[in-house]
Amino acid sequence: MYTYNVNTLQFYVREDAIYSFDKNQNNGKVKTNPEYKSDVFSMIMEYPENALQVYNALSGNNYDNPEDVQIIKLENGISLSIRNDASFIIDRTFNLYEHQSTANPNMPLRSLIYFVNMIEPKVKGKNLYGRRLIQLPTPRFVVFYNGKEPRPEVEELYLSDSFEHKENTPDLELHCTVYNINKGCNEELKAKCPVLYEYMVFTDGVQDRLAKGIDLRHALEITIDECIENNILKDFFEARKDEVMKVTTLDYTFERRLEFALEEGIEEGRELGREIGIKEGREVGIKEGREVGIKEGREAGIKEGREVGIREGRELGIKEEREKGLFSLIDVLKGFITEPEDIFNQIRKQPNYADVTLEDIKAIVENE
Repeated sequence: MYTYNVNTLQFYVREDAIYSFDKNQNNGKVKTNPEYKSDVFSMIMEYPENALQVYNALSGNNYDNPEDVQIIKLENGISLSIRNDASFIIDRTFNLYEHQSTANPNMPLRSLIYFVNMIEPKVKGKNLYGRRLIQLPTPRFVVFYNGKEPRPEVEELYLSDSFEHKENTPDLELHCTVYNINKGCNEELKAKCPVLYEYMVFTDGVQDRLAKGIDLRHALEITIDECIENNILKDFFEARKDEVMKVTTLDYTFERRLEFALEEGIEEGRELGREIGIKEGREVGIKEGREVGIKEGREAGIKEGREVGIREGRELGIKEEREKGLFSLIDVLKGFITEPEDIFNQIRKQPNYADVTLEDIKAIVENE
């Protein structure tokens, strides 16, 4: 179902979201579905007062009544094992906020999919061929980045960057703004929005303790207790400490295993490519050198053969190990995800597997 009102903030999540808020039901309390996993950012944003605070900080508005926020379901969407997005409508503007710990150039494409899924029920049953213009909320897409890789304070991503044929004025465009909320970045924004600042105090605390060699569970427990003591997201952590511990452990373990599998596959591919390239280069070079029969020809043949062999061998080796890496990633993902579509969406986020199709994933999953 889709509704919106000029004076009412309506917070959208996918149909598998764990929280919904309706000021007219459940005595205004949050209703829980414990089967779904969400990252800490999404958990924080499920509270209407937090969503309203972030919106005000970004837009410069001053809405002050959290009870005007209605959290409802957004049907379909991109299915993930760890949800890290939050979307809502206010003042006829559709706002999609997403948290990322790794730089992702595909955010405009992801945002387009979300927006299409959001407006689909609104236009269902409307006369798309009629003379009356169908009104849509104006979209705004925002990413909050707090990864380890250094990034600018603000980045602008465009859907047209993905187009194979570049045009100055493409017929379809979507713009996404990325705010770096790491320490020392966008401090003015965080000053306007305590919930963003306090979220970063929590994540920085965990990362600092991990860097000192403290295991993840103890790093989380110490940081959460410290936050509660210092009134940092105190109510949130007191109510949901155990859930935060479980979700963050899953999120961290999932990301690290993906990183290790990808790094291992790339390195093995490079090594195998070198070995094959050297071997084939020598063979081709010697063969061509003998056919020419002269010293200069032999030297030229060996050189050319080595260059061709190294290049082709490296490509062959990387291709073979890339396939092994794909199988390894799928095995890792199957520990958290069962549906091929969900596995496919995670695989597509990895730059080395952007060309993998859903049919490829289904074939691999069915044959294992």
